[in-house]
Amino acid sequence: TIKLINYFIERYHYQKVRLDDALSSQILNRYLEALDNNRVYFLASDIEGFEQYRFKLDDALGDNETGPFFEIFNVYRTRVIDRLRFAATRLQEPFDFSIDEEYPFDRTESPYAIDTAELDDLWRRRVKNDVLTLRLEDKADDEIRTTLGDRYAQQVRRTVQVTPQDVFQTLVRS
Repeated sequence: TIKLINYFIERYHYQKVRLDDALSSQILNRYLEALDNNRVYFLASDIEGFEQYRFKLDDALGDNETGPFFEIFNVYRTRVIDRLRFAATRLQEPFDFSIDEEYPFDRTESPYAIDTAELDDLWRRRVKNDVLTLRLEDKADDEIRTTLGDRYAQQVRRTVQVTPQDVFQTLVRS
């Protein structure tokens, strides 16, 4: 399939495109964006580690090799599961709603978190926002914990169920 895609991109794409280092760089950016568009899962160190692939993805695809994409996805899957488990655990702790803070919904232009502590703070605010939203809907605390716990568990299940075909589709779209 990769071989066929490469053939069509280089010969029949409406823009003449070469599978080269420039395209490799674009593919990496698009792939990372497809996985973590809001920059709430990957750490800056993950992104630095992925830089080794910036000008090599074209070579991998030219060799019909998808390994780098699956390596990146495996880090992503681990990060998503870690974050959602953190969120579920955080649900069991009380929140101080008297503190004036906000949760930035759109992080598409934000830098990636430097470390886990920074992600923890971001996710603490995210869970706090989720709790507050349900409180404003007059939900009881037990119902809120159940609802959000189920929501986070469902996201973990969906992440675990991603198939190699799903990862491949993300690669192709990138």
